[in-house]
Amino acid sequence: MIRRLLRLYPRRWRDRYGDELEELVESLGLTPTNAFDLIGNAFSERMRSATRRTAGGTLMTDRPRWGSMALALIGFILLAPTLLFIGFSVLIYNLGVPMDGVRSIIDGVVRIGPIDIGLALLPFVALAIALAPLIRLSMARDEGEIVARVVVRPGRARANVVVAALAIVAITILVTYQVTDRLF
Repeated sequence: MIRRLLRLYPRRWRDRYGDELEELVESLGLTPTNAFDLIGNAFSERMRSATRRTAGGTLMTDRPRWGSMALALIGFILLAPTLLFIGFSVLIYNLGVPMDGVRSIIDGVVRIGPIDIGLALLPFVALAIALAPLIRLSMARDEGEIVARVVVRPGRARANVVVAALAIVAITILVTYQVTDRLF
């Protein structure tokens, strides 16, 4: 029964601490209280590990940067419709490439307000998601004052940097289009 409860912990955690914890529980006895504590602590360790992965940090229980890559992928998936929209719009309207089927889709999308607004907002959401593992915010006391620190760690997750850069390019293109469209 003890081994089954230990399987609730992350595998790497078990590899490092499982034997010791098993010996401890055997010496104390597996009471309902101890079983409840094991289950609760296993859940806490899994949540702690997942939080560290999402933040891009490394623990001995985690594979490093898995969470950062997942966030980069999510950011790219959110950014893709806007990038496609911009790309096809440039090909059709600016370069004059004849794509009548795609042109009718783009014209239809622009007429639907929520989709049009969504395409404009998705790069901002993708940027925030891609930057999440690259930025660490912390608060500390320094000589009686509370100091906020922002630490940027761009070398930790290259995929996130690429997605953030693409999001910034998409935002720049959309803002430039809005400004020039209103001026001319």
